[in-house]
Amino acid sequence: MQIVNHQLQIEDIVIDLPRLAVAAQVHAWAVPAAYRDNGHFVSVQVAGQPMEIPACDGRDAQYLGALALEADAGAALAAAKAGAAARIDAQAEVLCNQVVTPGSAQMARYQRKEAIARSYLAALTAGALPADEAARAEAYPAVFGEVGITADTPEAVARTIVAMADAWWAYGDALEKVRLAGKRDVGAAADPAGVAAAEAAVAWPDPPAA
Repeated sequence: MQIVNHQLQIEDIVIDLPRLAVAAQVHAWAVPAAYRDNGHFVSVQVAGQPMEIPACDGRDAQYLGALALEADAGAALAAAKAGAAARIDAQAEVLCNQVVTPGSAQMARYQRKEAIARSYLAALTAGALPADEAARAEAYPAVFGEVGITADTPEAVARTIVAMADAWWAYGDALEKVRLAGKRDVGAAADPAGVAAAEAAVAWPDPPAA
């Protein structure tokens, strides 16, 4: 019994073995042809996982032994790339959530507030704000609602909101550029060591000042 080119050879029987990202043990039994057409049962066991054994009557199964199955280079590289890409995505999400409250509803509120603030400043510049303060407050609730909280005047509130939004979007753009470039470099790596080096080389941008 031997393994050649990821195939288990038992006398004149050849059995294809899976291409795994990690090394494993191949166990083989001779079993009745009624249980396996080729008369053999093969179990591939990865470290830490239970070994599969024949389900036929144990008295009819003869254990032939075990052989080491080396990790497949292609599978190991693919697994390393997938793991690194997932970690890059996860870190980008963590960094994003550090500067904005996660959740689609919260993001919708931020975007609405930004749009209202920009609209207020555009109307202010154009001299198109309603003359009545109550009407202005009704037209721009996200701005007037933060007077005395974010800043002391509607204009200062609006400018603060826009400045924060601009900083956040710039950070988000930088974050996305780094994320995509990191995954590109990971995907181009020729071996697991190259994958690790590409992942380690990812340099995340600093978050905007609070």
